[in-house]
Amino acid sequence: MKHSKLFLFSALLAAATLSTSAFSQSEASCAANGGTNCQGTIPDFPISTPYSSTFTAPVVTCNGLSRGLGIRVNLVHDNVGDLTISVAGPAGNAVLLNQPAGAFVGGCAGDDVLATFVGSGGAAANSCIEGALPAVAGSVNVVSGAAALAGSNGSGIWTLTVTDNSNGFEGFVQDWSVVANCDPAPVPVQ
Repeated sequence: MKHSKLFLFSALLAAATLSTSAFSQSEASCAANGGTNCQGTIPDFPISTPYSSTFTAPVVTCNGLSRGLGIRVNLVHDNVGDLTISVAGPAGNAVLLNQPAGAFVGGCAGDDVLATFVGSGGAAANSCIEGALPAVAGSVNVVSGAAALAGSNGSGIWTLTVTDNSNGFEGFVQDWSVVANCDPAPVPVQ
């Protein structure tokens, strides 16, 4: 089952990369920039050591106007409501990307994440569509720490941490990236 999900995620990522829209993105991925543990297992609870990955991103810029940075996460997990996903940026500021909703773990029983977490302009934080694959997809607002994604060119050391807060499912991070969300370049008047 996981191997077919990995293939599907690769196809979805390729389709997302080839799609066109009014906005563009400039991206620096962990794997492409020689990061550590870019692909890796998310240990199942109660293992106290979470998944952690670090890479040094080059300057991530736009040809047009930047709408801020985002963090794209591509992971496979059978119950994303069990996960707390966070990132620390070059200034050491922590950004909580996703966490279990409500007072209990398992708020979203859906599978997988293929989303870009942004400071504003995305779907509500903890957005989940349990019948969809992936359950968390597209552009999603961060839970907290949005200011750390604004006004930066993205360059520096970034660390992603994923913690599984409930036992029963082990997951796998495929890759993750720092993304500049760009407005289209202005068209010169002739």
